[in-house]
Amino acid sequence: MSQTKDTAQSGDVRTQYCRLPLMAAVLGGVSIVIALVIGYVTYQHTLEDTEARYHKFYLNKAKMLVAAAESHPTDDPETVLAEIESLWRKSGELPADEYVCVVDNTSALICHTAHPSTVGKDVGKNVLLDAPGGGSGRLHNLLESGDDYVGGYVSSAGQQQIAAFAYMPSRKWVLGVHRSREALITEV
Repeated sequence: MSQTKDTAQSGDVRTQYCRLPLMAAVLGGVSIVIALVIGYVTYQHTLEDTEARYHKFYLNKAKMLVAAAESHPTDDPETVLAEIESLWRKSGELPADEYVCVVDNTSALICHTAHPSTVGKDVGKNVLLDAPGGGSGRLHNLLESGDDYVGGYVSSAGQQQIAAFAYMPSRKWVLGVHRSREALITEV
């Protein structure tokens, strides 16, 4: 009887030792999943924070350029546009994908630092992704309202961007500072 009892205890010990690797594997797997979730949440938070900082920075940059342009209200449009572009280029180290555009009151593009060949194109139907009141709006709505805007934007080429637009009351123009959202995500 004692031998049977010893055999049974020995079997229980072996069973327990066989379960240890399984338990270790399960705990390791759970730890990996938790680490991945924490990493993903941290990445999303960092991305949102970085995007919010760029929004604020670009809106301030757009307003600065508008203020400089508004200080020359009697100058001809070409002089004002050249001054805007010059100030933007001197504004510090620029990401390769950043650009400035200016749209007149008819929704025509009158300046584009990245693609000058698009000047004259109607961009009024380009989409503002974070329009006031939620949902999406159009650039021509922004021109009509005379408001500033910062948020998501879809360019004429269909590229999703972060953008800030500042209204220029004396000329009824809108000046935009843009950057590819994809390039920003890649940097993050």
